Amino acid sequence: MRYAIIEEGIVSNIVEAEADFAKEKGWVEATDGVQMGWTHSGKAFARPVPPLPVAKLASWDQAKAKRDAMIDGGVAVPGIGTFDSDEASRVNIIGAVVMAQIALANSQPFSIKWTLADNSVVELDAAKMIAVGAVVFQHVAGVHMAAQSARAAIEAAEDRAELATVDVDVKP
Repeated sequence: MRYAIIEEGIVSNIVEAEADFAKEKGWVEATDGVQMGWTHSGKAFARPVPPLPVAKLASWDQAKAKRDAMIDGGVAVPGIGTFDSDEASRVNIIGAVVMAQIALANSQPFSIKWTLADNSVVELDAAKMIAVGAVVFQHVAGVHMAAQSARAAIEAAEDRAELATVDVDVKP
C-alpha cells in the first residue's frame, strides 16, 4: 500500500510498504492523489495552498481568458445586428471602415454586404460601416478597461479572502 511520511504536517515522501511496517514508523495511508507537498492535519490530507502571488497570477490568467473570450464573442450593433469580433473579423472591420472613410473623403459611394454572426447578410453604406467600427472599438476598449480594473483589484488583494472577492468575469 501507499503511505505518506509526514514531517511537520507536510507530506515529505510517498512510499510503498507493508501495513505493519508503516504503522510502526507512524506513516499514514495515502489516499488516492496524495502527493509530496500536501498537508496533513492529523485527520485528513489537503492540497497545498499556493502562495498569494501565485494565486494572484492564476486569478489574472482567468481574467485574461475571460477578457479575450468577451472581446472575441461578438458585438451587437444597435439597428444592424451582431457582428463577429474575433481578431480576423476586427481586422476586416477596420479595413472596411478605412475604405468607407476613403470613399467619403473622395465623395464616392460606398456599399458593402456584410455577413453577420448569425450568417444573415446586411448591406452597409459608409456611415453605417464607420458606426460599426466605432461600436466594435468601444466594445474592445470597454472590455480592456474592465480587465484593467480586475487586475488592479487582484494586485491590491492583501490576502486570499480578499482575492476570492475579486470578480474576474470581465464585462464592459
